[in-house]
This record gives sequence, structure tokens and C-alpha cells, in this order.
Amino acid sequence: MESERLANQLQAINTEIETRLKPDLDVVCGLRDRVFEEIMEILQLKQNIETIRDNQDKNVELQVDMGENIYVQAEVPDCSRIYVNFGLGVWVDLEPSEALKFIEMRHRALEERSERYTGRISEIQAHLVPLLHGARELESLLA
Repeated sequence: MESERLANQLQAINTEIETRLKPDLDVVCGLRDRVFEEIMEILQLKQNIETIRDNQDKNVELQVDMGENIYVQAEVPDCSRIYVNFGLGVWVDLEPSEALKFIEMRHRALEERSERYTGRISEIQAHLVPLLHGARELESLLA
């Protein structure tokens, strides 16, 4: 009878791990990875805008990421104004210095979001690790 109770507890723990904690962890890790990708894109954009700002009086040649790490050579003849995607399909015409301010705000927001996701990952792992240890102990008792 004791072994049946332990087997039921083990089944409940494994169900909790497999149906809730691991899927939650996968989702939050995926969300955080997407935020990290956005941060990399925003930092690359910042670097390009700084190049444009520093060379406003000249033609600027840049390598632009077209997606999937495919780069093309681009020449920018007039660097006094640039269009920045604010999100939701909204593009705004800004001076490079204004664009850099927006990028800094966006970067801070993304960093805060990644920290929240990292915190959530830690919370899930804090629940997951003891359950995994408990499952191992129950398995050893049943063996």
C-alpha cells in the first residue's frame, strides 16, 4: 500500500513537471530569447545611427542587415534625417540625435523586459528543482 501511495505521489510530481513547469519554462525562455534578439537589433541600429550622425555632411556607406543575417552594402547620400520604426507600422522622420534618444529608451525597456523574464525563469526553476529532487528520491524508494 505504501508503494502505491509513493507511486501516486511520483506520478503527481511528474505530471506537474511535464504539464506545467517545463512548458512554462520553455515559453518564458523563448520570450526572453526574442527580447535578446531585439536588443541585438537595436544595438546594431544604434551603431548605424551613430555612424550616420558622425558623418552627416558626407555620403555614408553601411552594411545593412536585410534579415536572416544577410547583409547588403548601402549608400546614404543625405544623413540629416532618418526614418525610425516606432512599432505597429508607425515610421517617424527624425534627426539622428532624436533617433538615438528613442533607441536608448527602447533599449532600457527591452532590458527591463529581459530582466522580468529572467526573474520568471528563476521562479520556475525554483519550483522545478525541488520537484525533480523529490521525484528522484521517490524513484529510489520505489526501486
